[in-house]
Amino acid sequence: MILNYCAQSSAFRTSGNHINDVSATISMKQRFLTSLLMTWTQEVQGIVYAVVLLVGCYMVMSGDMTTGALVGMTILSSRTIAPLSQISGVMSRWQQAKVARTGIDELMKRPIDQPEHSKAVHRAVIRGSYQIRNAIFKYSEDDQLPALAIQKLDIRAGEKIALLGRNGAGKSTLLQLLSGMQIAESGQLLLDGINMPLLDPADVRRDMGMLTQNARLFFGTVRENLTMGMPLATDEDIVRALTLSGALPFVQSQQNGINFQIMEGGLRPVRRPASGAVIRAYADPSAQYFTAG
Repeated sequence: MILNYCAQSSAFRTSGNHINDVSATISMKQRFLTSLLMTWTQEVQGIVYAVVLLVGCYMVMSGDMTTGALVGMTILSSRTIAPLSQISGVMSRWQQAKVARTGIDELMKRPIDQPEHSKAVHRAVIRGSYQIRNAIFKYSEDDQLPALAIQKLDIRAGEKIALLGRNGAGKSTLLQLLSGMQIAESGQLLLDGINMPLLDPADVRRDMGMLTQNARLFFGTVRENLTMGMPLATDEDIVRALTLSGALPFVQSQQNGINFQIMEGGLRPVRRPASGAVIRAYADPSAQYFTAG
């Protein structure tokens, strides 16, 4: 959904704020545990010192130990217990290193849009002309039957096409292929005469807009959700998009209008597709794809 809205920068900023909040909460808990452990080690040191001193005093009075030996025993006992006070710091650094390594490993395993040394084809404008030949797509390599198989399909730029079929027929899958959200396992899918995997994904997402049946809103104001991927939006552009999508009356009914605060995934489900349509209308891509069940 983030890539579909070209909202990587906004998502990273929101994710960064969320990560900072989580990090602050974890840091507070970690400091509490660290201080608790340090207090415990200090108590242990005090108890050991008191026990050594108490036992040593009786031994000195009975003549079994000299005063110098008692002083030496107290010093040695303190130095023996001292490393316990460093356990909290060592455990804290070990936990930080473990979390950092796990996070980096997970990040490096993620797929990327453009592998190293790849040479993607950049297009200033993508019109939306498709030629599909013998395309096969599977969601999993273990699937015996493909989720979608198209022998031949031509779509000219500017055409309006409706896909009809039962649930599971592959309508949404085809739209995902056309919008670049999925890549065919075999066959050819040409966009403006160029094989889609060779095109720069950023160019495809810029001019190919898809609104799924599970439209999602992110934490922030209505304005911030509408201007994802387009920070130079003006109020006139936003009002135009709201009017085209039919969502203007709903926004006007809110107390703060386009500055109305939306929680993560907020609004009733019936309102989300309309809100997603606003984002798509404002972006004004060359080709638009809509799914409805």
